[in-house]
Amino acid sequence: MDYMFRFAISGSLTRLSKEESFDVTLKVLQCEVFTVSPIKVGPTHHSFCLKSTKTELDLFMSYTQVYDQAIQFAPIGLTNMYNSGGAVEAVESSDSSESKIHIRGRGGGDFGAYSNLRPKSCCVNSEDLEFKFREEDKLFVVTIPAKTTSWDITISY
Repeated sequence: MDYMFRFAISGSLTRLSKEESFDVTLKVLQCEVFTVSPIKVGPTHHSFCLKSTKTELDLFMSYTQVYDQAIQFAPIGLTNMYNSGGAVEAVESSDSSESKIHIRGRGGGDFGAYSNLRPKSCCVNSEDLEFKFREEDKLFVVTIPAKTTSWDITISY
């Protein structure tokens, strides 16, 4: 299994397998916060939902199948927060022939996730919203309006 590491200060993403490692060097009075999210890839269509509690580490994974290409997805959460994963309450994939990932959470800001494929569309609380997708590191970002207290994101492939 591979994992996505998001560096909160720089905003960069790094993908590592469980056998790999990376060095971190910090200067005096410098800090870095990592959000770690597992990436799961399935050979067939699967559906499941993971829910978090406030006392456990917020790690989520979701996987599904699009035609013969596996979607690799790892939610990061609200990237403007140090505990970005704490905003995510549940992640599930669709159980229909449509390839969709549903994320439920709370708070406003930029929601980020790793996705190996560029999504076709994104809805937040049933409203189509524009999103950004950085090809170089496969970062998907959609902005949740600031006054939103809870949200449901549907990402379609």
